[in-house]
Amino acid sequence: MKSPLPYWSYALALLAFAVLGRLAPMPENFTPVAAVALFGGFLLPRGWQAVAVVWSTLLITDLFLGLYSPALMAAVYIAACAPIVLRSFLRKKPTVWRAGGCALAGSALFFVSTNTAVWLLGTGYSPDASGLLASLSAGVPFWRNAIVGDILFSGVLFTAWAVAGQTTSSLRPLTHSKRILPDGLPA
Repeated sequence: MKSPLPYWSYALALLAFAVLGRLAPMPENFTPVAAVALFGGFLLPRGWQAVAVVWSTLLITDLFLGLYSPALMAAVYIAACAPIVLRSFLRKKPTVWRAGGCALAGSALFFVSTNTAVWLLGTGYSPDASGLLASLSAGVPFWRNAIVGDILFSGVLFTAWAVAGQTTSSLRPLTHSKRILPDGLPA
């Protein structure tokens, strides 16, 4: 089954979904950004396309929500792409359990890396193990919202894809014939 839309239209739809979700009045860190990173990594043929969607989302919304330390912004932008790294694992055998596990893993990677970056940048925590633990502890309330949002929004995206009748086999006709995707899926 060939998809009726080119990949760029999926990327724009994911960008709009993530921007609107991040700007909507919701609890802190309850956003679709990680879910869009995970689903974009799964759906889009190249990882850099999912990275472009995530970074565009963050840049557009940060212009409205407010900019912050460039070093911390860089850490957040890089960490927000953690779910994209899981694309190969998810694409090999996409199941509900793998999608949920990847959503949790991406959330954990984001939490640990951003809170470690806050600690490393010397923003009020002592430069030792107790400072790192304090930084991680301070982030736990925000992580609770992030986990719920990551799982919920991932569920929404993957469920919508399944309900629409899409499968990984429908990704193949959109690629050039006789080509192997970077993650090993035949085109």
